[in-house]
Amino acid sequence: APSRGLGDVYKRQMYYRIFAARFLPQDMERVLYLDPDIIVIRSLETLYSLHFDGALFCACTHAREFLTRVNQLRLGLGQAVPYINTGVLLMNLAALRQEQDEQAVIDYAKDRGQWFMLPDQDIITALYGSRIRLLDTMIYNLSDRILAFHNADLRSPQLDADWVRRNGVIVHYCGKNKPWHENYRGVLDVFYREIAAEKE
Repeated sequence: APSRGLGDVYKRQMYYRIFAARFLPQDMERVLYLDPDIIVIRSLETLYSLHFDGALFCACTHAREFLTRVNQLRLGLGQAVPYINTGVLLMNLAALRQEQDEQAVIDYAKDRGQWFMLPDQDIITALYGSRIRLLDTMIYNLSDRILAFHNADLRSPQLDADWVRRNGVIVHYCGKNKPWHENYRGVLDVFYREIAAEKE
């Protein structure tokens, strides 16, 4: 299996999306992966139909310039590339079948694995960072932290949950700040609570 040698610290299922082109049916040309801590508030049709323009993935970054540089050093990269949040990941399966070197993934994990923090994100960023079409994080992978960073910049328009409802597509409750936890802090819990109320 291609996951051999990737280590036992994290569940091997985490690596399945990296090798999705191998495991999914050969007639599938694309697939959209979404983390389970996500709320979809508008149609995914536009996202799913995006042109890859030669990219292997379409995704967002949650890392600013400083962390991008830190990750460049941590991952041993020759050039800085955006650090990808893999919670929303549109995958070009057709291109990956043609171009992906599975052994390169295994070798990189063996070589740099001790520096990994989030192995799937680290590997995809390191090996495919230059082949990723970046999407608008505010639209397609918005978290409370990203919204707070945006609003902390007084040069930017101040956005709230109503703006997200009108413009956003995906809300991502990434990290430990979950709206189903008592210590949640943020404004995006409204979308989770609306869905939870519908199921009661």
